[in-house]
Amino acid sequence: MKLSKSWPVITCAAFFALLTGAYLYYWPAWGLQDDAQSLGIARLIWESGHFWASLWEMIQGDLASWGIFRPVYYFSVAVNYHFFKDAPWLLYIFVAIFNFCAILIWGKVITRLFALTEDEKFMGIFFFPLSFFIFTPFWNIFTHISFQEKYIVLFSAAAFYFFEKAYRTDRAVFLAPVVASIFLGLLSKPTGIYLTMTFAGFAVMDLLFFKYNKRISLWVLSVNAAIFIAYYWFIKMNLRGYAGQYSLSPGSIIGNLLHAPLVIQFLILMALLMSFMVVLKTIYKKNPFSPLVLLIPAGFLSYVLVLAPWRLVNYLFSALTPYVLIMFFPLFLWCRRKNKGLGLSVNVSLVFLVFMSFFFISVPRISKLADIHRAETFIASSEKSQYQYFFPPPFSEAAEAIGTFTSRKIQYLQDGVLSEKQYDDKRINRLIVNDEAAPVTLKGVQTGKTVYQNNTWKIVELSKDGKNTETFKADFPKNFAQRLKSFLRDL
Repeated sequence: MKLSKSWPVITCAAFFALLTGAYLYYWPAWGLQDDAQSLGIARLIWESGHFWASLWEMIQGDLASWGIFRPVYYFSVAVNYHFFKDAPWLLYIFVAIFNFCAILIWGKVITRLFALTEDEKFMGIFFFPLSFFIFTPFWNIFTHISFQEKYIVLFSAAAFYFFEKAYRTDRAVFLAPVVASIFLGLLSKPTGIYLTMTFAGFAVMDLLFFKYNKRISLWVLSVNAAIFIAYYWFIKMNLRGYAGQYSLSPGSIIGNLLHAPLVIQFLILMALLMSFMVVLKTIYKKNPFSPLVLLIPAGFLSYVLVLAPWRLVNYLFSALTPYVLIMFFPLFLWCRRKNKGLGLSVNVSLVFLVFMSFFFISVPRISKLADIHRAETFIASSEKSQYQYFFPPPFSEAAEAIGTFTSRKIQYLQDGVLSEKQYDDKRINRLIVNDEAAPVTLKGVQTGKTVYQNNTWKIVELSKDGKNTETFKADFPKNFAQRLKSFLRDL
């Protein structure tokens, strides 16, 4: 195999091996967001003795109480959290393999959209998609098993792959797997509806301006418009519970967009500019790539538009990652084709950024999952009747999860205040904090010795002091890598 083909494969394999090595070294445990609940759901389904009936009951309950229909997600919960219940570290590796499959499919999409040469194809499939890891929200689907965005990333890649193939070969039969991918995405998480918006939008542009493949575009517009209308009606009929917070009012949408993180606002402007340039160049026959390149900024804008009536928060941005980085691919390609020196510099810079992202973002997150388990082991070792534990904001789910994993009652301090009225004179009182915990206001209570501490968790004993009023905030040592990680996480 030529060097131009082998080095991208070697780099991709080395990065995957490094990530797998981190999982094997730290042995990450269950997280504190949804994992405890998911383990309970899997246990109920399998212990019922009627797997499919119990699974369907859970799916219907989700729709009735939360207003969300997610059979693909619930099936994955039932399977993954049952077979990996005693080996969460193995599930992290399985999820990493799953995500890398999605990454490679996106790489294949890149080679098609940008008409890469034979020597460039391996770079497009195996090397450039590693840049996804530079966009820090992408790591969420590697360190949070429960996040449904990983399914959106995979099914979006599959939909794009077959969508491009339908246009390139002029065969409508390839729209069947596109529709299947859309449905699988929708049945994983409702945000999958953005795919119908993206594809229908491209079809309209093709019919009005591009004239790339009118026959396929008519099929695409008809099918995707039908799916969108049907699903919109379904959502409107089931807006309740969690989904009931989804507001379609223009004021709410505009307000959420204006309060989006600055990086997202910048990327929205970039996507609009790229869309305008692709449309203009395609109309005037000056686009060196496929007209389907428009799908990249359109996909980004469609997904943001779906999130806007809800809210634009970090953990939802994982599915945006392919669009964010592929929007930079024309610049990456131009640098590589300009001259070898510039191309080599770009390659080295990309490798450096990707591996720095691994060491400064991924490793601390994976090690933190191991810290959780060590803290839980200490709590579980205490005599149940002799201790009372308190946990500060902002994550009530974390308090519930710790209680589930340790079989101890953890009192969540909803308002961040711990007073002597909550203090139990008959028990040993302790405060649990981690590196993300908010400050705790102590009234008539004071902190004593630290009975347990690791890199990101601390447990301190409490005692009564009727005159004491103070604010307690635990300090954890931070090296340069950890400070940089905190800065990047908050971008």
